[in-house]
Amino acid sequence: MYAYEPVSVAPALTVVAILIAASVVLSHASQWIGVPVVPLFLALGMLAGQEGLGHIPFRNYRLSFDLGTAALVLILFDGGLNTPLTRIQTGIRPAAALATAGVAGTAALVSLGARLLGFSRTEAIAADTRALIANYNNFDMALYQYAAGLFSQMIAKYQDKVAIEVDAVRCAKLNQGFELFYYRTVSTALKNLSLATSALATSGRSRANPPDSASPNVPTS
Repeated sequence: MYAYEPVSVAPALTVVAILIAASVVLSHASQWIGVPVVPLFLALGMLAGQEGLGHIPFRNYRLSFDLGTAALVLILFDGGLNTPLTRIQTGIRPAAALATAGVAGTAALVSLGARLLGFSRTEAIAADTRALIANYNNFDMALYQYAAGLFSQMIAKYQDKVAIEVDAVRCAKLNQGFELFYYRTVSTALKNLSLATSALATSGRSRANPPDSASPNVPTS
């Protein structure tokens, strides 16, 4: 059992805490700066990297890929659960355009830039890099097929239960709308009744106590 804490743990935890705090600050600042948070995170990573001000050496590309994949899965999972249907319907068209024409346009611009810089088709991407990309693509496709199979099984298993819950939520929303309409109607009727009662009471008091007629001028000595 170690009698002391390793020296390298404290600086590493300090650096991680500073980077997380900076990420939180940038995520809040991006809302009023008007800049997307992704370029700010990229700039933070470049500043903290080996060629930046932080001089943090990190060359484990496999770990970077695994962490990025895990973060992407969490982001997509959280976005799929918490995004309202109206937001999805609003953003489906621009998202589809970016996923098709945007990707094709980016690939065309990158390939054109590589050719203008003098890179040939074989020199632009090395053979081992192409093999690694193909391996990752096969892994992604296998993962997608596995996830699609699990999703189909879950849908088939809980389809009746999901339909019952959806009907219950729909009925609850209808009942809530009816109750809201009822309370608004009753509140408006009571308010109008109170105003009418107050007006009648004021009219009754004015009739019971008519204003004094003009008294004749009495000469005073």
